[in-house]
Amino acid sequence: MQKLVRFFDKTAVWIAMLSMMLCMLQPAVIAHATETDAAGSSVGFTDYNEEAYGSYEEALNASLSATELQGDELVDEADSVEVSSDIVRCSSPAAASSYVRENMVARKSTIRFFATYITPNRDVENYSRSERYEAEKELSRVENWIKEDYYDNVRPQIFKFTGNYKEGDYLLWNWGGTQVNYDIYNDGVLFTYEVSYLSSAYQEKSIDAEVSRLLSNEFAGWEKMHNYEKVRMVYKWMTSTFKYVEGEDNHSTYSAIIRHKTVCQGFATAMYRLLGEMGLSVRMIASDTHGWNIVQLGRNWYSLDATWDVGRSEANWDYFLPAEIDFVLDDHFRSPEYDTEEFHEMYPMSWWEPYDYASERDYVGVDYRTHVQSYGWQNFVYDGAMSGTSGESKRLEAIELKLDNLGEYDLGIEYRTHIQGYGWESQWKKDGQLSGTSGESRRLEAIQIRLTGSDAAEFDVYYRVHAQNYGWLGWAKNGQEAGTAGQSKRLEGIQVVVVPKWDYIDGILGYSYVDMGTRSTSENATAGLVNYRTHVQTYGWQGYVYDGSISGTSGESKRLEGINISLGDTGYEGGIRYTTHVQNYGWQGDKDAPETWPKDGEMAGTSGESKRLEGIRIELYGEVADHYDVYYRVHAQTYGWLDWAVNGQDAGTAGLSKRLEAIQIVVLPKVSDAPGSMATPFISN
Repeated sequence: MQKLVRFFDKTAVWIAMLSMMLCMLQPAVIAHATETDAAGSSVGFTDYNEEAYGSYEEALNASLSATELQGDELVDEADSVEVSSDIVRCSSPAAASSYVRENMVARKSTIRFFATYITPNRDVENYSRSERYEAEKELSRVENWIKEDYYDNVRPQIFKFTGNYKEGDYLLWNWGGTQVNYDIYNDGVLFTYEVSYLSSAYQEKSIDAEVSRLLSNEFAGWEKMHNYEKVRMVYKWMTSTFKYVEGEDNHSTYSAIIRHKTVCQGFATAMYRLLGEMGLSVRMIASDTHGWNIVQLGRNWYSLDATWDVGRSEANWDYFLPAEIDFVLDDHFRSPEYDTEEFHEMYPMSWWEPYDYASERDYVGVDYRTHVQSYGWQNFVYDGAMSGTSGESKRLEAIELKLDNLGEYDLGIEYRTHIQGYGWESQWKKDGQLSGTSGESRRLEAIQIRLTGSDAAEFDVYYRVHAQNYGWLGWAKNGQEAGTAGQSKRLEGIQVVVVPKWDYIDGILGYSYVDMGTRSTSENATAGLVNYRTHVQTYGWQGYVYDGSISGTSGESKRLEGINISLGDTGYEGGIRYTTHVQNYGWQGDKDAPETWPKDGEMAGTSGESKRLEGIRIELYGEVADHYDVYYRVHAQTYGWLDWAVNGQDAGTAGLSKRLEAIQIVVLPKVSDAPGSMATPFISN
């Protein structure tokens, strides 16, 4: 391996940028990778938690104070590990972040990996003066790129919430800072992270042991408690046991759980760790000067600030599960990263009402966890929290579900999954059993969940999945399919909640399962809320599909020529009508007079004339139109999937001679959100 000291091939830089987006981890040996010649040396930068410290030096001092207390025998001298010549190769930021996170959890102080890419062999010694000048500029650019486009992509993934309560917020707020050095070679970049922490590996073992002891003693019986009782018990223990003591050595979870002397940072990370170990969904939140927690109880999240209630009796607690509006107005203003629309959507707070255990304790809860590609089993989450990942392209491989807080109810839960290569499981799993596979690297593609027992009729179980390419689909309930079929798409995340029959769920109700109609032979025009089939070039009439499934073809350049659409049992009078824009003929009927359109299963388009459909309008009529909306989107030649249209809007193209190739239609209650973007459902010249 020849190191590039001053000149870097221009073509190589751009190939490097592209190839580093491929995600793969492979152990490899780089012989003498850390050696530098006389003209070159490692360069780098520093990083630290800016929410907690004013500078890298301050973060480093806090780390040293926390792990090198005079007389503290728990300092782990083995933290300063010797780096061998076996350097792991990471071919993407995602691979690098997983590797770094794993080593940081183990409190390794030196972490090295090689970010690989391939460059052509170019003889820089024979460059002309102008070529050398350009190469120098490219080297400067790649150094900036290493920091801005590579490291800055790795960093947030290292501290990403994963459902493992030794990672995520716990790792971020027990991290001091990192000195990042890098050396550029002709086939990649060698990164060396020198990491400081607020706790050593030995201290983390002490924390693990104390957490285990607390769960078996002070918190004994927590497994059978309502989640509210778990939160109350931990909060009471912390506010009566901990003392607020400032100092650089008092920022860590170790200072809180072991020594009981800490600042808000220690309070919040201790709460995060303890509640997480009990299976609750919990996060740490920060402002410019303070840290606290949010915890999920039921479908909403509530704030906890044990620091500001320390030393008070339970009757005088002011910051235990309050209404969020009161909490915010009492000087709890979040830092920007915790105050985004996306963050609030993921963690919806109860703004106007404090948590009321008396009214909530009869709610049945559902706990679930998933086995995620490369991560393994995540911790249990409950009542609508997400299990799995989003934006990481990781497949779900298995799931377990169980009910809690049953009281006197006779209830159970059953579920089964559609597994890559196997199809639907023949047997339903129940009450904590594994559904899916383990160790086979097979994706889950769909799921069904239902309640059992004599009281099942009093409740609904709702669930929705995050599916590859589709994102979050709508809510299914009580045994309906959720996911995809016939498309080889993985499930990546899931949410599940059990509610009384009189309660409701926010979001899209329906559009939970997307099947490919190319293999459908069904003649059932009433199976779903909306049922439809298309006449496809060469193939003729496909079978019926329903409620958002795809009718038509994908990647075959086959035109749609005709369509039938009908409603199932909506519970209301009325029906559905539609008109199509046909090659050479234009709109059928009067496009602005819906009473002239085909309706309720009649054919729109043509059959046997080889005429393409180019556009479509669909609307509901009668009483049903007062309670439901009809959404639809089309796959158009050249443009692919266009956005969703609603209630009679144009979908497709006009004046461009582009065929429709596929369509999706959903009928959703008026309270539902749109199934996706509605920006561009129709394109005309």
